[in-house]
Amino acid sequence: MKTITQQFQKTLKLKRFLAIVVLLFSFFLFAQPASAHLVETRYNPKDNSLEIQALFSTGELFDGADVVIHPPSNSNYLEIHGFTDEDGKFVFHPDYSIPGVWSVEIGDEDYSNHWDMITVPVTERDIQIDEISHVDLDIPDHHHYNFASQIAVGAIALTCGICVQLFRGKLKF
Repeated sequence: MKTITQQFQKTLKLKRFLAIVVLLFSFFLFAQPASAHLVETRYNPKDNSLEIQALFSTGELFDGADVVIHPPSNSNYLEIHGFTDEDGKFVFHPDYSIPGVWSVEIGDEDYSNHWDMITVPVTERDIQIDEISHVDLDIPDHHHYNFASQIAVGAIALTCGICVQLFRGKLKF
């Protein structure tokens, strides 16, 4: 009689553990970012400057977004910091004495999910509008790299390892 009760208790513990594993998997595998997290950047040339507008993919203006302008890497020029206005706009006035590729980051203060980045080639005379490009959100060298995906992979690997040890009988509750 004891062995049946012990087996039943082990089965209940295993089912409880598997339910927790399924919940963890569903949390990591099925969670999707909200579409409002996507930021779109539009730009228009204005005289000797570039008017940049940030908005969410829903069309809502991104007012008050942080803007960080990085000068070309071969210059000693400091970053420029600013914010978008109530229309989600920021005007970039490049220093034409420093030609090269400038990078413009627009997003939340922590740049967790709400950000976009464009590169703006500048010559000694003008901004090369046709060569402006958007930077891929998943570039590994971006300093706001999404760490959550690495945590999810680690959690899945750990859970799989625990399950294997449970079924082999090497791990007991």
